[in-house]
Amino acid sequence: MGALWHRECFNCYACCQPIIGDFCSYGDHPYHKSCCQNLYHPKCDVCKEFVPIENGKFAFQEVPFWMQMSCPSHEHDGTHDCFSCHRMMPQGANYLKLDDRVMICLECLDSSLMNSAMCQPLYGDILKFYKGLNMDFDPGEIQLLLVESRVLLSKVQKKDGYPPDKIAGLCRLNTQNDQIKFKLPKISIFILKGLPRILTGLNIVHEMMHAWLYLNEYQKLDPRVEEGICVVLSYMWLDIEMRSGSDKNDVSPCSSSSSAPSRKGPRSQFERKFGEYCRHNLENQPYPIYKDGFRLGHAAVIKYGLRSVLDHIKLTGNFPC
Repeated sequence: MGALWHRECFNCYACCQPIIGDFCSYGDHPYHKSCCQNLYHPKCDVCKEFVPIENGKFAFQEVPFWMQMSCPSHEHDGTHDCFSCHRMMPQGANYLKLDDRVMICLECLDSSLMNSAMCQPLYGDILKFYKGLNMDFDPGEIQLLLVESRVLLSKVQKKDGYPPDKIAGLCRLNTQNDQIKFKLPKISIFILKGLPRILTGLNIVHEMMHAWLYLNEYQKLDPRVEEGICVVLSYMWLDIEMRSGSDKNDVSPCSSSSSAPSRKGPRSQFERKFGEYCRHNLENQPYPIYKDGFRLGHAAVIKYGLRSVLDHIKLTGNFPC
């Protein structure tokens, strides 16, 4: 290294043990080769091995927001990712397999809602959220069901700009014949079961906004406008929900201490992180209809207020400029 050393002073900068034989340097310090590799060569979060080097550079895939690093091979070797947080599951990790499409990691499972009965307190809170915005619902007009993936997909016809295998919620208008024959309400909302409370709530708020537009006789809207305002409502609910969960003494229009088993006291560190992940996803929609719709709708609501924006949409079918 261009310097003179006492033999007893030529130690690894990482482990402080003597270096005998081959070594490597990083910065101005000597290291055992293995210590240098452990410190500066990234490891895969899935298989825990060093990521491969291609063309002199580390080759890896990253999961946005979570900064999870994995070998490129795991994209195609059958490694599962969590349907909720989309993190790849480390080899040997336990998870819940709901079906071939939906697998949930244990951290997401901690606050998941598995059936319609478990979801009722959350649904009640969301009704309060809408009421606080002067957007009341008649509960008798809506049926909320948490269903398996196969049931949800069987009811999907087409959702513009969104791949069917990613759909976690659906709002369906029941025909008058079905209402009479099967005693169904005007609208059925289907939500994928097993998702964390926050993600379940986001899907309910989104689909209920579709229902509200229909029940209030909004004419058929451009998908960008309709989906955009639905995402805006989800974003507003999430903002209140996350602030209400930051302290057990907080009170908000859409939160109560008995809303779900996971809401006893402050949120867990992962649930707070997952909430931020959901916010990140809403702000960075990968599908143009949702991305552009949210951007325009959010800007309009900030500038004019929600009620003015809804009135303008009903009158013109578009967001105000």
